[in-house]
Amino acid sequence: MLRIRLRAIVALLVSGLIAAAAVPALAGICFTSGKVYVQQKVWDKAATQLECARKQEPQNLQVYLLLGSARAELGQYASAGAAFQMGIQAATAKKDEKKAAEIRNNQMAYMSRLYNSGVKAMSGAGTVEETEEQEGAKRLFTTPAPPEVAITDTTSFGKYEGTSKVEEAAYYFRLATLMDPTAVDAYKNLSYVYEIMGHTDDAMDAARAGLKLAPNDDKLGRNLRAAAVGRANRLFKASKWSDAIGAYHKAIEDDPASKLTYEARVAEANFNMANGMDEKDPNRKAALDSTVVAYRELLRDAPKDSVTASMRENAYYNMSVILANQGRFADAAKLLDEATTEFPNSKDLLSLSGQTKFQANDFNGAVTDLKRALAVDPKDATVHQFLFYSLNKLNKQSESVAEYSIYKALSEGKARTGGDLKKWVDSADIRLGPKHQLKKTVTSDGYPEEVRTFQDGDKALESWFYWSKGKVITFMDGQLLSQATFPPSKS
Repeated sequence: MLRIRLRAIVALLVSGLIAAAAVPALAGICFTSGKVYVQQKVWDKAATQLECARKQEPQNLQVYLLLGSARAELGQYASAGAAFQMGIQAATAKKDEKKAAEIRNNQMAYMSRLYNSGVKAMSGAGTVEETEEQEGAKRLFTTPAPPEVAITDTTSFGKYEGTSKVEEAAYYFRLATLMDPTAVDAYKNLSYVYEIMGHTDDAMDAARAGLKLAPNDDKLGRNLRAAAVGRANRLFKASKWSDAIGAYHKAIEDDPASKLTYEARVAEANFNMANGMDEKDPNRKAALDSTVVAYRELLRDAPKDSVTASMRENAYYNMSVILANQGRFADAAKLLDEATTEFPNSKDLLSLSGQTKFQANDFNGAVTDLKRALAVDPKDATVHQFLFYSLNKLNKQSESVAEYSIYKALSEGKARTGGDLKKWVDSADIRLGPKHQLKKTVTSDGYPEEVRTFQDGDKALESWFYWSKGKVITFMDGQLLSQATFPPSKS
């Protein structure tokens, strides 16, 4: 939904201005002729004569008012705005506040027509979506020239003849800045409209032009930042990774307050670029290395606080995955030690650390981290799987078998809870015969909170989970197979 400043600017052209104006005592023929043509609304001849008068009588304040009006009626908005500005400057120098206000009112009247045409166009545009980045497109905005230069710019602008309401709004807001180069609101809306049109450079230049007039204007500042990141986001969305990376670096310069967000996007773009390459492409490793560097820069710049915690945790995780996928298990494990020190309760980091240390043949280290992960979430099948692998490597057979059983139960088992669980447990005599060991467990430990049944080859197994007690007992064909403990679960 559009969020644009739709406040109409209202200014009234001074009626009867020309007829009532006093004529300087020694008015030249150019001024007199120009005045007559204005009264007759023959604007082209009026402008010619009044331009002549401006050169002959640079101190005649009425010349500027009439010349600005004639140029505006001809659609020559740059020279019109310049004439009004020069008149205001001349009146101010003479300390003629009344005349300065009179000229200013007429300039505002013409500017408001253009501005309000832009507002009307945007109001009729409805909901507008951003377009793709218009790379290499013809520039739409140039900063208005100084009055002494713009006064000779007699380019004429007619009515907008296109079909796009957004482009129509941009057209009229742009003309409003020519008519009044000090119109801050016109720059605000113009920068906003250019940004949604995908004309990022124009949007940023319009915002900067406005900020020169109003350095502390929040809306202009936001528009500048939005344009800076808008280009990068559009390029990112279009999967133009290399261009997006450059655009995000540029966005950091224009919007340093959002640096961390842009650094994260730079890392993500590098990673996506690498994933789009063939495994044998020599540039793939460089892209992955750049991803790691980008995440390192993020960790360097992001403070260790609750606001950036998720961002930092994600950076550690992604860096470690990249290093591990490159076979750099020792480097990944070292990085994960750093990560788990900062985030001691992150199951994802602890699990990844355990898996990585297993790959690095640090089985004791793997067991330590995997058990820490289970303290956070004892129901994670992958953690139990790698704990089984690690314990097996350490020749801890009974513990290994227990972890294997838990892994199989959680990953493949059919869960039985509630009434279904009680029926299952109570049917043990029918299912298994009189020599089963389940009834003894019910007597000593009570009914479990969850039962998971699964097959391992031709053997039928069931694991009884006492989550709140931190205990699991596994039976094979009704006989005790293994037991294991873990930190009690709250849920």
